[in-house]
Amino acid sequence: SVLTTAGSDPETVLVTAGDTTATTDDGYNVPVNTGTLSGVVFNDENNNGIQDAGELGLPGVDVVITDMDGNIQTVMTDANG
Repeated sequence: SVLTTAGSDPETVLVTAGDTTATTDDGYNVPVNTGTLSGVVFNDENNNGIQDAGELGLPGVDVVITDMDGNIQTVMTDANG
């Protein structure tokens, strides 16, 4: 089985509170319809795109995920972001 990607991976996305932010196409072609998405939503205080020491994860942030079939799932970040 082959996994292919498009776009930039991994990708850092700057999101302003209250805004919707589009990203580049980071699609995956997976032989089965399962996968895992992981990461941390954090306050990038120095705006360098990297979670540095002291830049804590943000709890309670809704993350909206849309799969290739248009199915939408909303998850909320945990206590660690």
